[in-house]
Amino acid sequence: MLKAVTCLLLALLAAAGACGQGLVTVLESKDLEALTETAEWENSGGPEGAVAMVTTGARAGRRAVRFTVRIDRMGPPGATYPEGWPSCQVLLDPPQDWSGYNSVSFWIRVDSSDRKRLFPIRFILHTGGVCTLNELVPPFRAGKWVQARFDLSRVPDLDRVTRVHLFVCENEYPDKLQMQFTVDGFSLEKTAVADAVLPAAECRAELYTGKDQAWRLIEAGTESLPCVLKLTTGADCALATSDGVLLTARNVFTDRLFRQRVALPQAVSGGTEAEIPLAASLAGLPPGYYLLTADIVRGQRSLCGGRVGADDFYVRKPGESMTYTALSHRLGMVAWIIDRYYGGMTTHSSINIPHTYDPYNKQTYPLWLRGFCSDTGKHTEGLEAGVTGLVFACEALRRAGDSERLRYAEGLLRNNLDYMIRGMQDPDGGARTYTNELVDNYGDVLGGRGGVSQSGRDSNQVGEWVRPIARAILYFRRVPGQEAYVGKLLRAGHAAADFIIRTSVAPKDGWEHVIRHYTLSSYGAPLKQTVYVQEGRQCEVYTGRAMAGVSYMAYALAACGREVPATWLQALRDTTAWATSVMEPRGGWFDYVCEDVVEGGCHTFLGNQYIGEGTMGHYFVEDLLGNREEARAAARATKLAYRYVTDNCVIRGRKFGIPNEFWVGPYLYWELKEYNTALPPDPVFAEWMKGITEAYTVRPGWVMFTGRDGRLGARTEDNGSLVTSILGWLGLHYMDEIGRPWEGYL
Repeated sequence: MLKAVTCLLLALLAAAGACGQGLVTVLESKDLEALTETAEWENSGGPEGAVAMVTTGARAGRRAVRFTVRIDRMGPPGATYPEGWPSCQVLLDPPQDWSGYNSVSFWIRVDSSDRKRLFPIRFILHTGGVCTLNELVPPFRAGKWVQARFDLSRVPDLDRVTRVHLFVCENEYPDKLQMQFTVDGFSLEKTAVADAVLPAAECRAELYTGKDQAWRLIEAGTESLPCVLKLTTGADCALATSDGVLLTARNVFTDRLFRQRVALPQAVSGGTEAEIPLAASLAGLPPGYYLLTADIVRGQRSLCGGRVGADDFYVRKPGESMTYTALSHRLGMVAWIIDRYYGGMTTHSSINIPHTYDPYNKQTYPLWLRGFCSDTGKHTEGLEAGVTGLVFACEALRRAGDSERLRYAEGLLRNNLDYMIRGMQDPDGGARTYTNELVDNYGDVLGGRGGVSQSGRDSNQVGEWVRPIARAILYFRRVPGQEAYVGKLLRAGHAAADFIIRTSVAPKDGWEHVIRHYTLSSYGAPLKQTVYVQEGRQCEVYTGRAMAGVSYMAYALAACGREVPATWLQALRDTTAWATSVMEPRGGWFDYVCEDVVEGGCHTFLGNQYIGEGTMGHYFVEDLLGNREEARAAARATKLAYRYVTDNCVIRGRKFGIPNEFWVGPYLYWELKEYNTALPPDPVFAEWMKGITEAYTVRPGWVMFTGRDGRLGARTEDNGSLVTSILGWLGLHYMDEIGRPWEGYL
């Protein structure tokens, strides 16, 4: 691994982690002292906030803004939005002229009894009378001044600044918490990102193992890999042929390093750019997925200061199938979306990794993320899809006897499960929908890659959180030596499913114990439940996800010989009966209230996929417990739900067809696989599974995987937790291919 990183970069990153700022060089500044010295700020966001101009406690000037907030997540009586947005602002009349500068900064601190948590607050700017900037201040802890800085380079009408505004989102804080923000020291600045300012004595490298986005697949026995190294040198960093290129190939599956040093093929003058062809020897490299980095070295000293070139490639085993290649390659790429500081799969990034920086170097990791991720957060919906994909990938590799890649895959699976329990689950068993410690702590470095961690909860998302944990229990219970780990998962999953039963079961249409989709907007008692509404309609689309969390966890309990609570079974039975009564008169359509209008019409098929998964899990547990009548009712509801998707779903005049994108496709595939494995196979479901397989393999000839191009299919250019679900189809298909088909969880 790299050892030489410049002192400058280290200092900047250390500062970024400590106070939320650091990767910026200020070239010129202009005080905006009038914003606090003479201007009068006002409270603008309701009774939870109060504003005063104070002369004590200021940091930079004589006066400061004191913004006091007491969180009230229940809201005042009659509030349209109980969880509101306490805010303060100053209106500028006449408007101020901020043109000629590309940044604005100010100093802010918060004082509160809670000294451990991070405090998010947002900064809004109006120019020309409209909102043109709305950004999160990188969250910070109580008791310390921090400097917030915002890029103005894309903000229009800076010669007419009309409003400066700060606000907090109550759903990001626990109820009744009181905090006092103090703000002063506003300044306009001309800045440059420190990483963009190349030190005179250093260089920057970019490495390319191919010319386009396509996978770089290397056949067994290939002796060398042609590469292109692009170099940018600092003014005093003239490179000679006596300097070297240190090439390091890291096998992602085993973490084994293969190093070679080659002479720099040509001299490069200082202060220039050069494109240099290289050949990396592949001698001695076992098959696997690799990260290749290129560092420019003089003697034993790096000249890149962490800005090494990087790209990936894959070496195939002799005669390996394309199913195995795609499974291995996509599994390898999960390494890039694992949060290396805090754990768990991040939500969204490009399929292509940056050509500069080594993601394994934790000192430059935030800079690598900035060029890779669009959302560094962890979301329960994405984790449900991605972790389930990992479960099926592990099952496939275990059946194939591929111990090396299985160890890697199980490591990924455990990384995510451990994070979900440690980083998302609350003491009462519920789980937060979205967390993002990277933005919480490195928001300025990342430049806004997703939002701050939130405390909001929702019964459907708690169901999303617990369902992959249940499937992981069903996997690990058959792995020798994992009894203690299964116990840990059982405790977390039981608490989450019980949370859904306690908070989200209510009478509905004559049934007493129906699992509902509620937004849960507070902690403790009283717990406020709000029925989910989208685009003005009361949606049932996600109700099935809350139900499935309970039903699959009940199945996992029963499979492990644990007692399934009677309250769970009663809720599952009533919810199955209610859902059947909704679907039967409508040809199987479940979320008919949204018609084919809400969210582009996707609620038509998704609502049925979700409720079908909920009743499928219900079938599993009732069948295992020997409750034949209840199992038959659940099986009937499941077939009704899925046959609507295959037979009757029409979206704005067009029949829903076999999906080929990288989330709905694998998700529907494993749902139908579960059904046809556990129950008498439905030939329509078998035909749809065949169609999904052909969509990925036969017609495009695997190009949806190898091309990495969004024009070839939806989400094929993405990497992230949601599309990691494609491992589910790959794993199930590979088990069929090697003659060891998946035959159920038991």
